[in-house]
Order: sequence, then C-alpha cells, then structure tokens
Amino acid sequence: MKVSRDAFFQSLLMRNSDELLSKARGLLSRMEAELVSTPVGKPSRVKGLPDSIDPSKPPRNYRDAMKREDRQEWAEAYDKEYQGFIEQGTLKIAKPEKGAKVLDTTTRADYKVTNGVFDKRKIRLCVCGNQQVEGVHYQAGDLYAPVMKASEVRLMVAIAAKHGWIFKRF
Repeated sequence: MKVSRDAFFQSLLMRNSDELLSKARGLLSRMEAELVSTPVGKPSRVKGLPDSIDPSKPPRNYRDAMKREDRQEWAEAYDKEYQGFIEQGTLKIAKPEKGAKVLDTTTRADYKVTNGVFDKRKIRLCVCGNQQVEGVHYQAGDLYAPVMKASEVRLMVAIAAKHGWIFKRF
C-alpha cells in the first residue's frame, strides 16, 4: 500500500498544522535531494569510477586497499591523510615510554560521491576509543563531534514536529 507524503506526515504529526506540515515536507524534500540512492545488492554506477569498482564496498584496511585495481589512488589517499597529520602537527613518531599502553588504531576508507559523481578516496585514521582512559589519553573537557545519518535526522525532525519542539543549535 502506497501512502502519500501528506497523509504520512499528517498521521505522524497527529494534528492538522499546515505550517508545521509544510516545514517538515520542505525539510524532507531537501534531504531527499541530497541523498544518492544505491540499489540494494547491485553495484552503483558512479561517474568518474570504472564500472568494475563498487563504491559501496571500500577497502576494509590498508592490505585490502593494496590488492585492488585502484591501489595507486588508495596509496595516495593514505599518504594525504598522513601528510595532513604532519602538517597540522598532530602526529609525532616516537617510541612509547616504558610501561605505556599503546592504543590500537584502524583506518576507515570510503569513496566520496557528490551528486552521483565520484569526488575522491578518503582515509580516516581512528584510535580505538574503548581502550582510552580519561586523564591519560584525553582530558574530560576534550570535544567530540558526532555525526548523524540522514535517517536519524529525519526521525528527530519527525519526533520534534509531533511534540511541537524547536531545534536549537548548541
């Protein structure tokens, strides 16, 4: 059964507020325009990438990246991430002090696609946060910037709209 967008929002909001409904509809339209849908189970064809590369399956680690046909480009992405740390002064190669616990790290790789067009290969170096100890590896006042999925944002907007809540940036 297919439900119209208006019927969906009216049932979700459980009230007939035309202004609120219009705002929610506009927000959803903008979010849908930003998303690039990928058919389930099929590799997405992205302009700028060979058909043999499935952008929904980036390499799991460095070893996997170096086995791929686009290994040269992944090697350059790894180098760019490393050079960024060096230039910002956030990475220093050093021997650990005696008795110090060295935290495990991993990398996350992704193909960045903008409006259906391949943009770049991106690597992020991540420290396994579950091994960190407050006061040793980080200070209580350190900031963390979480990232939300578009579906989570839509859910929050729907809940806020239902309850008449206002979003504030903090």
